[in-house]
Amino acid sequence: MTLYRQLLLWMLVVLFLLISAVFTIQFNTTKSYLIEQQSTELNNVVNSIGFALSPYLKEKDFISAESVINATFDSGYYSQVKLTLLDSNKEIIRQYPQRINNIPDWFQSLIHIEAMTQTTTLTSGWLQLANLTVISSPISAYIQLWKAT
Repeated sequence: MTLYRQLLLWMLVVLFLLISAVFTIQFNTTKSYLIEQQSTELNNVVNSIGFALSPYLKEKDFISAESVINATFDSGYYSQVKLTLLDSNKEIIRQYPQRINNIPDWFQSLIHIEAMTQTTTLTSGWLQLANLTVISSPISAYIQLWKAT
C-alpha cells in the first residue's frame, strides 16, 4: 500500500469519525430539547387549564368543564386527561389515539421517549375542587426527531 493510499484511508476514517460524532451530538441535543419542550408544554397546559376549569368546578357546572377539557386537549400532544372531582369522586377521562404513521417501527423501538405525567389539584381559594392528571404523548417528539434525523 502506497503512502498516498494510507493517507487517503486515514483521512477518510477521521472524516467518518468526525461526522459520526457530530451526528450523535446533534441527535442527542435535539432529543433533549424535544423532551424539555414536552415537559414545559405539559406544565403550561396544566396550569392554564386549572385556571380555566376552577370557576366551572366551583359552580358544579360539569358540562362546561367537560367542554373546556375537550376544547383544550383536542390535539395529538396528549394521550390521556383525567379529572377527578374530590367531593363526589366523579371522573372525566379522555383518551386520545396514539398512532404514528410516517415513522418506522425500528426507529421507535431504538429511540425511547417517555410519556410525561403531571398531576395538580385544582382549587378555588382554599377549597380543593378536583385533581387533574394529564399524560403527554411523545408522538410529536418522535416526528420532529425523525425529521431531524
